Amino acid sequence: MSNLFFPQLSTGALAQYPIKRTKSVHTVVNDPEDGSRISYFDPDGSVLIWDLTYTGLTQAEVNEMQSLFDACYGPLRAFTFIDPTANLLSPIWQHSPLITVQGSAYTNRSNSVLEISQTFAIPAGYQYCFSVVSSTANGTAGSLALIRRGPNSQQRDVFSLAQRQMVSSGALADGGSSFTIAIELQPGQTFDFEQAQLEAQVAPSAFRPASNTSGIYPKAHWAVNELLLQAEAPDSFSTRFTIETYT
Repeated sequence: MSNLFFPQLSTGALAQYPIKRTKSVHTVVNDPEDGSRISYFDPDGSVLIWDLTYTGLTQAEVNEMQSLFDACYGPLRAFTFIDPTANLLSPIWQHSPLITVQGSAYTNRSNSVLEISQTFAIPAGYQYCFSVVSSTANGTAGSLALIRRGPNSQQRDVFSLAQRQMVSSGALADGGSSFTIAIELQPGQTFDFEQAQLEAQVAPSAFRPASNTSGIYPKAHWAVNELLLQAEAPDSFSTRFTIETYT
């Protein structure tokens, strides 16, 4: 896994709009002499491509991008890219065997506070927004704690379940390269995490379901041979490039 990461802007965003994201798939076709056709989808031939455009970049932001480009020797070496359009969560959560699962609802069957969590190989010090939507259909009341955690620090935010959307956002003062989000369930408490979302940005956007890819790509590459920059004003630069990865 790459220990190089695409940098986050000082605004807490990874990209600027417009963002163009394209998926290309590969199909192998065999045309025998009998006139039939045999087609085979190549599961390792899919390519994701992000076409990114930036304006108003500071010199410090440009330096970070250029440093990553140089460390990767252009398109040669892989780095980890966090998809700015994705929900980073996986559908699978880590939890104690004392927590039972029914669909997307998790119930703490123990007599102590327990966590469900997900851990990612991404920088702990980036800006992240972790949000969940409360569902009290089962009559559960009380509070819920959302946790953002790095190897050396954590932020714990407690919300009332009467609050429909709960948002824990910010950047940890932590230079580690792993990041965990966790939810505390009180004894006997049930919570439905169907609408849970993690994004590398300041505020939550429209909900997108979690996927098995989770939006984190550790084998991304620059798809350009040179990082072209244009100076627009003092300490203000623009650039456009593409990033790609096989999925």
